[in-house]
Amino acid sequence: MYALALCIPTLFIIVVIWKKGWLFIKPVKGFWTPALLKGFASLSILTFLSGFTSQVVNYIDQLQVSSMINLAANGVYSTMMFFGTVIYTPTFQINRIGGTIVAEAWKTNDIRAISSVYEKSCLTLLIIGSLLFICVIGNLHNVFALLPNYKAGEWVVIWIGLGKLFDMATGLNGTILQTSKFYYYDTLFMVLLII
Repeated sequence: MYALALCIPTLFIIVVIWKKGWLFIKPVKGFWTPALLKGFASLSILTFLSGFTSQVVNYIDQLQVSSMINLAANGVYSTMMFFGTVIYTPTFQINRIGGTIVAEAWKTNDIRAISSVYEKSCLTLLIIGSLLFICVIGNLHNVFALLPNYKAGEWVVIWIGLGKLFDMATGLNGTILQTSKFYYYDTLFMVLLII
């Protein structure tokens, strides 16, 4: 069922393309012009780099804890890190909704709509994030009552939570940058962050 659910959008797209007469099984002669090939290659490399850097950013701290301390410390760190990242969960849903609005606004160059979405996302995410941060921090004693061996990770939850809260307070800045004509700066910033 899971695999089927993942395949349904692709099958839907294939049916739509086939109905419009755009589904070509044989290669179209002259389709790959040098300009198209160059654009396709640069976008593919950028997409790969963007995906790679975001994964490295997500796990580089765990690699550092493992190499600088030990695997047991990494177990505590990675487990407690999840409590801190719970705060960030609403951002994914707002990114999905706001991302489509921002992309459409860029298409029509409606800067006022982008500004409005940005301001609303900053305020909304800051309020929701602050409430979640207070709930998580306020209940840490309950977590450590169930997981007493993880008490050493208390500051991990606090610092990761504060970092995620700061990220939420900046709203949809990443989405706005990724959907603009300056999308490649996002990958550059991620590379700099890794360094």
